Amino acid sequence: MFLTGKKMIKAAIIGAIVLLCLLIALLRYPGFRGLRWLATDLFVAGGINVVLCLVLGLGSSAIKDITAGVDSAVLDSVAGEILGQLTTGVVIRTAIMVVAAAALLVVYCLLKNFVQNKKANATETYYD
Repeated sequence: MFLTGKKMIKAAIIGAIVLLCLLIALLRYPGFRGLRWLATDLFVAGGINVVLCLVLGLGSSAIKDITAGVDSAVLDSVAGEILGQLTTGVVIRTAIMVVAAAALLVVYCLLKNFVQNKKANATETYYD
């Protein structure tokens, strides 16, 4: 039963995360601080995930060393497969986080510059 609702649970979790991000961006709207905050959070999470990827990469070789004494190729194969799948998933999510953080930071900088230029132009035309 749990596996049948897996896609619905996954969609609900992703939806909750997106809703939380939108809420942060809206509540911190003045000065577009929400975008900067989300970008910073995503860069930090991406950095933590990079460390996690390195640990998972080292973990696969450690599992091979641990199972070397055991005469079971099945155990080595299953452990390697599980760790490989986990590492691949973490790498993909890390890349998505870093790209999203960079995009949010670029949008923040562009919006900030646009607003500053607009204010500067309005001030110039007012005093002319």
